[in-house]
Amino acid sequence: MNGCTAEYMIELVNKAMQSQGLLVLMFHGVGGEHNINVSNQEHTKLIQYLKDHENEIWVTPLVEALKFVKNSSNIQ
Repeated sequence: MNGCTAEYMIELVNKAMQSQGLLVLMFHGVGGEHNINVSNQEHTKLIQYLKDHENEIWVTPLVEALKFVKNSSNIQ
């Protein structure tokens, strides 16, 4: 998500919701502490959007999402 705007990230979230897909957003730094970075302001907007839609969007660590998929599909 290097340098991405909140608008772009929210668009990705909405596309994943429409397709009932899995979206992984990866951040190495927020606010300038890493050379792969997203600004505090844009990250905060994204987090607020996710909070505002918490009843519609499942936000979880990737490992938990993978456990859910495995348990749902009987993958061994």
